[in-house]
Amino acid sequence: TMIAPDLQKGVVLYPVSRVTGQIVATNDAASKFFNGRELLLKTTTRNFGMKGMPRGTIKMEGFARVTADEKGRFEIPAMSAGRLTIVDQLPRDASFRIKTEDRAAVRPGQVTEAKLTAFPTVLVRGRLTLDDPTESKARFSIGIRHGGSRSGVSRELTAHAVTDDKGYFEARVIPGKIGVNVNTVREGFVPAYRFTQKWSSDWPLGQRSLVPTGANTFDLPTINLLATTPIEGTLIDANGKPIPNAEVYSRHTEMTGNDFARTDDSGRFTLTRTPIAYPPRVFKIGPRNQLTRAQVVSMKPLKIRATKLTPQK
Repeated sequence: TMIAPDLQKGVVLYPVSRVTGQIVATNDAASKFFNGRELLLKTTTRNFGMKGMPRGTIKMEGFARVTADEKGRFEIPAMSAGRLTIVDQLPRDASFRIKTEDRAAVRPGQVTEAKLTAFPTVLVRGRLTLDDPTESKARFSIGIRHGGSRSGVSRELTAHAVTDDKGYFEARVIPGKIGVNVNTVREGFVPAYRFTQKWSSDWPLGQRSLVPTGANTFDLPTINLLATTPIEGTLIDANGKPIPNAEVYSRHTEMTGNDFARTDDSGRFTLTRTPIAYPPRVFKIGPRNQLTRAQVVSMKPLKIRATKLTPQK
């Protein structure tokens, strides 16, 4: 067993297993690249329903550094059980990246055979544009995530880039599903992909692209930042009385990105990150983990009615 991080109400012991692994290289260049190179593996698990613990859940992460031999083999004598991913610590311009199999896991009490696959990276090029041409020389931080929530790539493997004064950027990524995120928050603008794409666990967050295997370069769709406009509204209860200090969430459609505001003492709220081109149509009342749908009484002026209100803690 392995001991979880420091806990206020005791110590939790987690099972471990022996791991043997193999790096599968797609060509001789990949084999040479990873021969003798140190890699960091990670397991993650959650123990639900534990008495006396906050929300009854404890998250446990295990880490192990490995170095493959000339045949790509490695071994971990004891690794905590859980979902297995690779934590990428290679240079940004590395010509290869590595990932585990989808849904790879270390099972308690079993010898786990881990298969890591080395991929040649693809140089992707993209551009970011804004509705306001006066902001065109501003630089933005870009983060590119790989795979979906079920892929064998942990969130640590994110390619980073910065736009130039014309909005262009480039980065090296693993072929497959990617999500391009604008990390820089610019007041008055939001990425269009938040309102044009439906949420899906099969894709990473961000503007989606499918990077082909075997390509040397790949051009990404342009990312558009849309101008926003403040939208003021009022939240009322079933009797028409204003509801103070409530969380209001809005969406253009049920499965797209949302805006958020909190009502004042008079039940009034202001949405500030809603693009003009995608006005809110769906409203829900928080807290976020217990959202309930609100009824639209009128759009101009905006007035919504809470059909069921969860007490705020």
